Amino acid sequence: MTDPFFGELTYSVGWKAKREITLFGSAYTVTVKIQAYEPDAAMPPAQQSACCSYAEQEIGYLAQIEQLMLADSPNAAKRFTPRTLLFKVSGACALLC
Repeated sequence: MTDPFFGELTYSVGWKAKREITLFGSAYTVTVKIQAYEPDAAMPPAQQSACCSYAEQEIGYLAQIEQLMLADSPNAAKRFTPRTLLFKVSGACALLC
C-alpha cells in the first residue's frame, strides 16, 4: 500500500515503513507503524487525521517531544533513542524510545 504521507507501506501485524527523523540534532531511522487488524481494512478517520497532522507538522511535534523529554531528564539526548512512531486506530500517536 502507498500512503500519501509515509510512502510505501508493508503489512505485518499493521502497516509499517521506515522514516528518518531528527531529534536533538541527530538523525534517526524509525519504524512508522500504523495499527491495523486486517490488511484490507480502511484506515479509520481519526487515524488518518493523526497521520496527516503529524506529516504536516512533524518539525513542531518533534520540538515538543524534545521539550517533554528534557523536562523528564536533562540528559534526554543521550538517554532516549527513538525507535517507532506509532499511530493507533483511535488516532493516538506516540514516539516509542
